Amino acid sequence: MSLLFSEYSPDKLADTMQVTLATKRAKGRFSWNKTLAVQVIVAVVFVGGLLLIDRLNRNSATLTLRIENNERVFTGEVVPHMTVLDALNASVRAGNIPFRFAIDRNKTTILMFSGITRANISDRFIFFLNERKVDTDIINQVPVRSDDEIVVRFSSNEK
Repeated sequence: MSLLFSEYSPDKLADTMQVTLATKRAKGRFSWNKTLAVQVIVAVVFVGGLLLIDRLNRNSATLTLRIENNERVFTGEVVPHMTVLDALNASVRAGNIPFRFAIDRNKTTILMFSGITRANISDRFIFFLNERKVDTDIINQVPVRSDDEIVVRFSSNEK
């Protein structure tokens, strides 16, 4: 027994205790850092999930109305079977802009816009859906989907 005990001198025993104590301190710091890292990861996943849910639930489109040098932007909910004409009609109502149109044989004709009534007023509109030109005649047929961007340009000058 004395042989075993003699292998552990008081100096060696003190060194072993210090190493053990240092290891426990390091483990304590490590577990605190590990806990912080887990909390950060959980927070990032949570926020990312919220952003994804918000993106999936967002069901809106934007219509930008450019008249001469003025621009108005309208954002609203997209409803089933909504067309470019429906979006324009909703936007001008929200913006209190006088607007009349007619649909004859599935062809859209704009009759009055912002108090302007001229025989060729429909020709002064240029429609874009997600940067692709859409003929004024068919805006009642072109569907609008979530996140679509509609740009309507109007010039009151004669062509």
